[in-house]
Amino acid sequence: MAQPPAPAGPPPAITERPVRDEPRDRAGAAWSGGPPPAAHQPARPVAVRTAHTRRRFERRVVLLGAGSALAVSAVTLTLFTAMSDETAPVVRPGPAATPTATATLTRKVPPGWSATGAWQTPIRPGTRPAVIPDGGLVAMVTTDRRVQIRHGATGAVIWTAATPLPPEAGDPVATRVDGKPVITALAGPRLLVWPVNGTGAAPTTLALPDKAQVSWAGDGPLLTLPGHRAALVTGGQARTVELPGKAVAMAVDGSTVLAATSTGTWWRLTPGAPPVKVTPKKPAGAKAVTRVAAAGHGTVTLVWSSDTSGKAVAALHDATTGAARTSASAPADQLRTTPVWVRGADGGAAALGPVVFDLARPAATARPGLIPLTTAGPVAYGRIGKRLVAVPASGEPVRDLGAGTALPWGTVADRAIVADRTADGVALFALPAAAQAG
Repeated sequence: MAQPPAPAGPPPAITERPVRDEPRDRAGAAWSGGPPPAAHQPARPVAVRTAHTRRRFERRVVLLGAGSALAVSAVTLTLFTAMSDETAPVVRPGPAATPTATATLTRKVPPGWSATGAWQTPIRPGTRPAVIPDGGLVAMVTTDRRVQIRHGATGAVIWTAATPLPPEAGDPVATRVDGKPVITALAGPRLLVWPVNGTGAAPTTLALPDKAQVSWAGDGPLLTLPGHRAALVTGGQARTVELPGKAVAMAVDGSTVLAATSTGTWWRLTPGAPPVKVTPKKPAGAKAVTRVAAAGHGTVTLVWSSDTSGKAVAALHDATTGAARTSASAPADQLRTTPVWVRGADGGAAALGPVVFDLARPAATARPGLIPLTTAGPVAYGRIGKRLVAVPASGEPVRDLGAGTALPWGTVADRAIVADRTADGVALFALPAAAQAG
C-alpha cells in the first residue's frame, strides 16, 4: 500500500484526501531522488490480498446503483481484542522541542505563515503525516519506521511506537474508534491500531477477512466485505451490516454506515437496528441528483443538475435529515466527471472540484476551474489552469502562489504542517502564523 502511483484516470467519486503529481509534490516543486512525502492520497478502498477487487469496488462507487431496502444484519466479527492501551494514562508532553539553525524553509511558504518553523523533525521519506485535531497533535513516521506523535505547538514527543511499522504498512491515518482518537495503519491483511492517548506500546491488530477493503472517508475505518456487506469497528470488534439493494458503502458516520444509491438516496445502517432511509432535499436551483460525491462527518455531498443551462449544483447535505446545509452553482462540465473531493482533518474547509465549502458557517462558493489539492484551516489550495492558488473558503479573493510553494497538510495548534528537504533528508516543519514570527 505504500506510495501507490498517481491514478492514470479520474479518481473515484468518494475521496477524502487530495491527489498528488508524481514525481512532483503537490506544490509543483520537483524533488530529486524520487517522490517527496506524499500529499494525502484519495481515500480509495484498499483491497486486501487481491488487487482486482479494489478496481471493481471503485467502479461500483462511481456507478452507484439504485436498490431497495433490506434488513440490517448485526453479525459480529470478533477479529481483535479490545485495545490494550485504551485505559492507559495519557502521556504528557515532555520538554518543548528547540528549533535548530536549519528550521527555516528553503521553499516558499503559503500566505499568512512564517518561513521559520516553531519546530522541525526528520521524517521517513515517502511518508505523510496525519493531523490529529484532538489535543492538537501530529502523527508521523520516523526515519526508523516508527509511528510517533508530537505536540503540534511545541514539537514535544508524546510517544513513539515501541516497534517499527512492518515493511508492507502504509502511512498512519488519524481516525476514531468508539469516539476516541486512534492512529491506524494498514499492513497487508491487518489493520494496526494505536490509541492516541496511549503509550505507543505494540498496536492491537484487526485481522481482516480475505478480500476485505478498507477506507477512511468518514469518522472511522470502513470495511467493505464480500457478500454485499460492510462493517465498522466498535468495542474491539468489526460489526457488519447488509447493504440495501445495490447501495454502495461510503463512510462511517458516528456509529452508523452511510450507503448510497445512484438516485442520491442514502441509508443509515446501524448494527442491530433497522435501516433508515434518507431522501435528500433539493437545494435552490437544483433538479435531480447526478452523482453522490462524498460522505462522512455528518454530511453527504451531492451533485445536482440545474435549472440553468450549462450549470450544476454542488450541495452539502445533513447526513441524518437530508437537508441541504449549503450549495453553490458551478460549470456542469467541472462537476460532471468525478471532481476531486478534499476535506481537511481540521474540519475548516472542503472542496468538490470548483466548489469550496466553508464548514464552519456553513457556506459555499464557486471557483470555476479550481482543481483542489488540499485544505488547511479555512483555506483550500489547488490549481486553476497552471496557477497554484490559495482559495479562502470565506469567498475572499483567490491568491496566486509562486511555483514551489509548500502547501500544508493541515493546521493544528495554530501551526501549518509542511515538509521540506534538508541537508539530512526530509523534515516536517510546524510553521507559526506570520504575526507570531520572531
